[in-house]
Amino acid sequence: MPETDDRTLLKRFYRHGDDAALAAFVSRHRAWAIAKAREYYAEEAEDVVQTSILRLMDSTPTNGEVVNPLGWWSVIISTSAMDALRKTMRRRRREQESLRLGEPGGESDVAESVARTRLLDAVLAEVEALEDQFRGPLLKRYFEGLSYREIAEALDCRPGTVASRLSRGIARLRDGLVRKGVLELSLESTGGGEAMSGVLKGNREFAARWRDVWFVFHSEDVCGLGHISARLEADGTVSVHKRMDIPLQSDFTGPPESAETRLWFEYDLVLADASSFSWRTFRSTEGATPKAATMAAKRGMMYDEDVVFSFTRTGELSIEAERGEPTLKPNGKGDGPIVPDALLGLYACARPHDRENEWPVRILGFHRDLVGRHWGLIPLSGRYVGRKGLPTGLSHAYEVRLPDSRSFSIWASDDGAFVGFGDERESIVAAEDEATARAFVAARGSQ
Repeated sequence: MPETDDRTLLKRFYRHGDDAALAAFVSRHRAWAIAKAREYYAEEAEDVVQTSILRLMDSTPTNGEVVNPLGWWSVIISTSAMDALRKTMRRRRREQESLRLGEPGGESDVAESVARTRLLDAVLAEVEALEDQFRGPLLKRYFEGLSYREIAEALDCRPGTVASRLSRGIARLRDGLVRKGVLELSLESTGGGEAMSGVLKGNREFAARWRDVWFVFHSEDVCGLGHISARLEADGTVSVHKRMDIPLQSDFTGPPESAETRLWFEYDLVLADASSFSWRTFRSTEGATPKAATMAAKRGMMYDEDVVFSFTRTGELSIEAERGEPTLKPNGKGDGPIVPDALLGLYACARPHDRENEWPVRILGFHRDLVGRHWGLIPLSGRYVGRKGLPTGLSHAYEVRLPDSRSFSIWASDDGAFVGFGDERESIVAAEDEATARAFVAARGSQ
C-alpha cells in the first residue's frame, strides 16, 4: 500500500480532526524538525519542536489544506525558536539587572526597571477599563497564554470572534495609552486632519510600519542579518531601504557585516503610493568580499552589480546597469503591480485577510550567472491562507505560488507588521530588536 503523502495527512487533521494523521506526519519528519530547530537555536531545540507542534495543531489553514506542509511547519519552527531566544535574553537581562543593583551606576538600571513597571501598571489599568467583551480575551490571551480555540471554548464563542475582539481590544488599549500620554503616536499630524489625502495617510502608515525592522536570514548552510527602514519624505513619497549581510562561514559568530567571506545586498525603493505599491525608482546593489567572490565564481555565479529601475513617461520600465540591460515593458503577460522580489513581503503584509480572493502580482526578479543578473517580470498569484499557528504577533499567513509549482509563505501580524517569509529551504524571521537579531545570528554560528 502506498504511503500517504504529507498534504493528505494534514488535510485529514485540519478537516476531520484526525489526530493519528497529524501524529504520522510529525513522526515522519520529527528528526528533520529537530535538525531544523538546531539550525536556529540548538540550546532549546527539543523544546522549540514541542512548541512548534502545539502551534501546528492550532493552525487554521484555508479549507483545511496546506500546499507545502514542510514549509508550513518550517516557519512555525523558526518563529518558535525566535520566541525561545527572546525569552532567554529577557531572563538573562533580568538576572543582570538584579546583579547590578548594588554596583555603582546601578541607579540608572533601577530607574529603567521602575519605568517598565509603571508602563505595565498603566497597561493593566487600561485593560481593566475595557468592556468585558474585550477585556476577557485580552487577559486570557496575553496573561494566561491561552490559544484562540481555548479562549473560544472558555467564552462560548467562535475563534473568529475571539480574533476580532482581540484586534479591536488592542486598538482601544493603544488609543487609551496614547490619550494618557503613556505612548506617543509614531508620526505627528501635519495639520491636514481629516482633509489629508488617502495616499498621504497610507504612505504615513506604511513608513511607520517599516520604520525599523530587524530580521534574520536562514538557509541550510548560512545565517545572515538584515534591516529594513522607511521614512516619509517632504514630497509625500516613502523611501525604503533594505540591507542584508550574509557570512558564508557557517561558524562565524561576529558581526555579519565584518565577515571576510561575505555577501551583501542593498535595496532602495521610492514609493509614490504605498497602498497600490506604485513606485518611481528601485535600486538593487550587491557585492561580495574577495574571498566570497572566489567561492561564488567556483559555483558559476557573480555578485557585483548596481542596477537602477525607473518608470518612463511612456510607462516602460527603464533599466540603468553597467551591462546595458534592455528596457522591460510592464504591460506583458500577467496582472497586478510590479513588485521587486526582495521587497515582496512589504506588499503582502498590507493585503487583506480575505480567504476568497487571490491577488495577482508581477515580480521584478532575475536569474544569475557569471555575466551578472538577467532581469525579467514573473507573474505570480498570492492568497490569504489563514493563521500560522501561534507565532509572534498572532501572525496571518499568505501563500505565493511560483510558475514552477513551488510556493512560499509570508506572515504578518494583525496590524500588518512583518513576522516571517520563506519555505522549507530558507526563511527570514523578524526580530524584536537589533540586539535579538544579532544574538540569534551569533547563536547559529556558535553551534
